[in-house]
Amino acid sequence: MAGGNSSTGCTITNSSGNFACSGSLTFGADTTLSRGAANRLDLASGDSLNLVSGNIQQNGTNRLTTAGLFQAADGAVGGPSYSFSSSTNMGMYRIDANNLGFSVGGTERFRVSSTGAQVTGDLAVTGKITQGGYLVPDNDNLLYNGDFETNTTAGWSGITGIVTGANSGNYTAQSVNAGTIESDDYIPVDPTKDTLQLEGYFKETVTGSTPGTLYFGYKAYNASKVAILTAPCGSWCYFAASAYNIPNDGNWHKFNATTSGEERYSPTSQLAPNM
Repeated sequence: MAGGNSSTGCTITNSSGNFACSGSLTFGADTTLSRGAANRLDLASGDSLNLVSGNIQQNGTNRLTTAGLFQAADGAVGGPSYSFSSSTNMGMYRIDANNLGFSVGGTERFRVSSTGAQVTGDLAVTGKITQGGYLVPDNDNLLYNGDFETNTTAGWSGITGIVTGANSGNYTAQSVNAGTIESDDYIPVDPTKDTLQLEGYFKETVTGSTPGTLYFGYKAYNASKVAILTAPCGSWCYFAASAYNIPNDGNWHKFNATTSGEERYSPTSQLAPNM
């Protein structure tokens, strides 16, 4: 054949230029195309097929299947190596050594490295999350909008303390004469095992010289979050040592109290006058 190409056992079968070969076709003395089996064409070992454009099709459908490896260019966040015809800025690409990236709309959303995975943006989970290690929030801050519960009778007994820092901010509450200030937080505890400890800084800012008195307590709830109004506490379970007179000097005063189990102490008022 002309141009340095050769064939073995090939003949032109009609005027349209069709070939019938019982052997192989060699191009440029280094690339060989042969019939490997029925309905199959093979390239010789070491040869490769380069598609400048277009696709490999079967019955009009694009298909590409191999038992070896697929290799592609690194790509980029705005043009990933493996993308979609109608979304060329969405897909998978190589960020750098040992870093695999997934982008959507030209923005990195998921990264996998040799040490773990990282999500950029919000992560919405509709099922459960199983965690085998520690939870380490960024900057040691944990923000949870809702009830925080544990599926154990031990409650929070495994936590030795919750530290909010030197100054976590001030909570201001105002009451005229006697009154009660409540929080809607739920903390699961076992009253026969767990210990509740309260600590904070308070100051009186009202006019007058009569010190205000603080009483601290908690409400007991059942598993359905319905308040238990029967014995031993009734409406409130109070810290036995929670009666504390706050001097009216404009300064912050530290208060702390600890109770184990459900106390039966009941002051005459939750918050004394002049507080």
